[in-house]
Amino acid sequence: MFARQAEVRDRESLRNALEAGLRELGHLDVVVAIAGICPMGTGNPMDFVDATDVDLIGVMNTVPVAIPHLPDGASVVITGSTAGLMEGATDTGTMGWGGMGYSWAKKTLVGYTEKMALVLAPKKIRVNAVHPTNCNTHLLHNDEVYKVFRPDLDNPTEEDVMPAFTYFQAMPVPYVEPLDISNAVLYIASEESRYVTGQQLRVDAGSLLRWPNGPQA
Repeated sequence: MFARQAEVRDRESLRNALEAGLRELGHLDVVVAIAGICPMGTGNPMDFVDATDVDLIGVMNTVPVAIPHLPDGASVVITGSTAGLMEGATDTGTMGWGGMGYSWAKKTLVGYTEKMALVLAPKKIRVNAVHPTNCNTHLLHNDEVYKVFRPDLDNPTEEDVMPAFTYFQAMPVPYVEPLDISNAVLYIASEESRYVTGQQLRVDAGSLLRWPNGPQA
């Protein structure tokens, strides 16, 4: 295993980290672009900039630095969000400028995934996106998100928001686990998906079926 910290908003930083890894390990077969933030609660317009810089530009830096090193048949996995597939999830203003930036970035990645899949298809390099619903991470478990799901309470707790979290999915679960997303990525990265490309794989417990036009529609 080789680990190196890099800034996804800085393409040269990413390139240096990748090349260091290649010197150590020798080759690259799979790229997973997963960095994401959703700054909330400050009212600062820079929240929009920070969210799009990390969530969109970060991906658009990660993929290009990897392309020259990818062999035929490699796999690129982009992490999207159900917020990029529905209206009224994080882009209504209730999650601030950061929520709008997050949503716009994730929406843009849908088309980016399909275009890159087409561009890299002659080399049989697959490009797909995985779109989680609410996931059991710090991006979900924080005071600002809790307030969005329970605006009727001043300081909602995790226990307070669990019914609202569960209502968001079609299946009776409050969220999916990181392992559920990892398993989807593992399939897309494997030879079992060798002809799967340009796809938008939802790991969302049916949330998009429940809210095709957004939870506030």
